[in-house]
Amino acid sequence: MSDQERHAHEYRKKHHQITALRLFILAAFLILWEIAAKTGLIDSFFFASPSITAECFFELTALKNIGGMI
Repeated sequence: MSDQERHAHEYRKKHHQITALRLFILAAFLILWEIAAKTGLIDSFFFASPSITAECFFELTALKNIGGMI
């Protein structure tokens, strides 16, 4: 394996690690947000839980009524 191929392989490996870390951080944030909203640590009136937000989004999308909300 040449130096260029080795560098490309290391670059791809590092890129995949960074992407996985970003996804982990996003998932951890959403999970903590959900828990905080369900337990009352944050006011769910102002910071609705991600599951409620997603549920409303999919309901409005299914009704094709989301255009008027944006």
